[in-house]
Formats: sequence, C-alpha cells, structure tokens
Amino acid sequence: MIAEVAAKRREGVGSYVIGQDKETSENALVERLRRRQETLAISETGVGDAISNRVRKAATNDMVLRYTEQHNTPDELGSNPDLRELAIEVAERISKNAGTNVGIAVISRPQENGDQADSDVGTAVAVYVNGKSSARVYGFGSQAEESRVWTSTWALARAWRMLDEEAE
Repeated sequence: MIAEVAAKRREGVGSYVIGQDKETSENALVERLRRRQETLAISETGVGDAISNRVRKAATNDMVLRYTEQHNTPDELGSNPDLRELAIEVAERISKNAGTNVGIAVISRPQENGDQADSDVGTAVAVYVNGKSSARVYGFGSQAEESRVWTSTWALARAWRMLDEEAE
C-alpha cells in the first residue's frame, strides 16, 4: 500500500523528489556525483562550513568534494557590490580553478540578522554546473543556524536538480 502511494506521488512530481525516507540532499548529491564520476567545489562566506561539513559526512572517503574555501565577509571575495552576481562569479571561479563539474557559493553578510526587509539582500547562493549557473538571494544574514541550514539545503538540492536536468 505504501509503495503504491509512493509510486503515484513520484509520478506526479517525478524528478523533483531528491530522496526518500531518511535520504538527505547531501547524500543524494554525493551519490549522483559519484555515479557520474564528477566533483564539487564549495565556497562559504559568512556561514562557516555548513555545506562542506554536510557533504564531507555524506562523502566519507570519496574524492567527490575536491575543494573548499571559507571567508568571513564578502569583502574578501572581490569588489562586486551585487551579492547575487558575486556568488555566481565565485561559484564559476572555484569550479573552473579546482577543475570540478559543480561549484557552490554561499555569500552572507554576517551583520544581517533577519530583521531587515525581504527585499534587502543578506545572503546569496549560487550553483554552477558544467557551464550553467543558478542563483537566489535571501533577505536574511547568517546569524541564525536556521539560515545556514536553509541556504545549504537549497544549494545542495539545486545542484542535484541541475545535474538531473543536464542528464534529461
């Protein structure tokens, strides 16, 4: 009975389902990269190492995670004042420099605490997969643990989806 319901649900949403039961977005991404023999680079600014830690736990001894870097503030990355554009530039740069297929960049203004308007950009997330980029911005900074979880989950899921779209 449960298997039938799961099968029907998968039919409806299809490739948007990343995992089932306790499979995490990082496990799904690592497995997809492993199967395709591809690698990942991650740049995290103002968020600590939230994404790279999640991927390291999923990848164990794999060479899927080829490169990581952490920065304290966006000022350390360049002069582009547009956080979204800067995240796209960084995701592409780290992917190309590290020779990976996927680059993820999260750039957050740590001083933003979430009290500002949603139209204000506190955090930008970009994913670069084999020449294509996708990015989004959030109105919160990296002060709360929830913001680090939210942005890392979106980045991992978006990378997984972009690889899926590429395979279609």
